[in-house]
Amino acid sequence: MTKLKVSHKTYRSFEFIVGLRHPGVVTALVPYGYSPEVAAEGVELLKRVTLLSHDSFDLPDTSTNLWKRLDHFESLWFRVSRSSLARRFPVIAAHFFANLAQADGKRTTFGLITFLDRLRALAAGEAPFGAEGPQARALLRERGLTDEVEQEGQALIDQLTTAAININSDHRTELEAAEAVLWNWYTDWSGIARAVIKSKGQLRALGFRKARPSSEEEEVLVIEPGDPLPALPAKEPQAAE
Repeated sequence: MTKLKVSHKTYRSFEFIVGLRHPGVVTALVPYGYSPEVAAEGVELLKRVTLLSHDSFDLPDTSTNLWKRLDHFESLWFRVSRSSLARRFPVIAAHFFANLAQADGKRTTFGLITFLDRLRALAAGEAPFGAEGPQARALLRERGLTDEVEQEGQALIDQLTTAAININSDHRTELEAAEAVLWNWYTDWSGIARAVIKSKGQLRALGFRKARPSSEEEEVLVIEPGDPLPALPAKEPQAAE
C-alpha cells in the first residue's frame, strides 16, 4: 500500500476541509449525516495536528534564510496582488483575499499555500472567480506575478516541507497519534464524498482530481506549521459539470 508523507496527509485533510465550504458539497453530503458539527470536528482535529507540529519541530540554522524568503515573497506579492485586483476586479479581489491575511515567520506556510492555490484557480476560471478569473490572472502577470514567480513560491513551500527536522520521541508519538485520528476522519468523509458527488468542480474543491507529488510514497515527517489554523475561504455555488 502506498504510504503518504505525514505532512501530505495533513494537507489533504486541510484541502478537504476548505472544500467543505462549497455549498454544493454541503448539499450533497447532508443526506448522509454531514452537519456543522462534523466540519467543526475536522477543524479541531486539524488544528491539533498543526499545533503539535508547530510546537515540536526544530529546524537547523540554515533554514533561517528560508523563513525570510517566505516572509518576503508573501509580503511583496500579497500587497501587489491586492492592489492590482482591487480597482479592475473588485469582486474577484474580495473573494481572492477572503480570510487571507499576511502573517510572518512560521505562520506564513498555510497562507502562502492558499495564495498559490487561489492563483491556480484564478487562471483556470474556477469558482468563485468565474470567467473573469483568467483576465485577472493575466493582469497579475503584467504586474510581475508571472508563472515563473508563482513557481518560485511553490519551490519555497517544497523546500520547507522537505527540510530536515528533529522531533523528540514524546512529541513524535503524540503527533502521529493526532494525525491518525485526523486521517480516520478524512477517510470517512472523503469516501462518502467521492461516492455521492459527481461534479468535477466540487471534487477539485475537495482536493481530488489533482496531480499528487511523485515523492508521496516516501514516508517522511516534515513541517506543517500552522498556529493558528487559517480561516477557511468562502466559496460560491458552482454548477455541476
